[in-house]
Amino acid sequence: MGSGKPERHSQIKKRKGLSIRNPSKKINLKKEKGMNKKTELSKNKENQNKSETSTPASASQQLSFFINEFQSANGVQLSSIELESINETCFVELSQEFGHDVMALGNHMKTAFGPSWKQVLCEGKLIEGNVDPGSPAVLFISTSALRSLELLRGVRSLTKECHAAKLFSKHMKVEEQVDMLKNRVNFASGTPSR
Repeated sequence: MGSGKPERHSQIKKRKGLSIRNPSKKINLKKEKGMNKKTELSKNKENQNKSETSTPASASQQLSFFINEFQSANGVQLSSIELESINETCFVELSQEFGHDVMALGNHMKTAFGPSWKQVLCEGKLIEGNVDPGSPAVLFISTSALRSLELLRGVRSLTKECHAAKLFSKHMKVEEQVDMLKNRVNFASGTPSR
């Protein structure tokens, strides 16, 4: 103090009894950090247990969710004529036995389309008047290109025999996608903008 040398910042803090990290010294930060990790782990386990026991939405619940979200996002009210083309058969009820893992998506598709899934999903030729070019049997819509790719990886076991299309704007030109959709597409995965 009286030595004539200027005091360092750390010496001033020690003398005043202050700490930059915990100025009030009322809370023991080390214990609280440890508690946060423990509570976070227990919360994660609880959330995993809830997700494992949750039941998938029925087709009617998916339909009402889709219509409500579509109308609120676009600020429109769909007319009865527009609603006629969207019904419960457009949505797949997921089986509870496979869980919610992306890698089980192929199994969900096989279950949803029944034993004739290969003929329904992977038909190689266009049937005149029945199937238009570029009309996928299954359409995956996600918020990002990365999620679109992840969903396509989930049905990789099916896309060996069925043609899949990536419809998102990252690293892909619109012209390339239009050319690709002139042929038969069984699975399409993309973002809403495409």
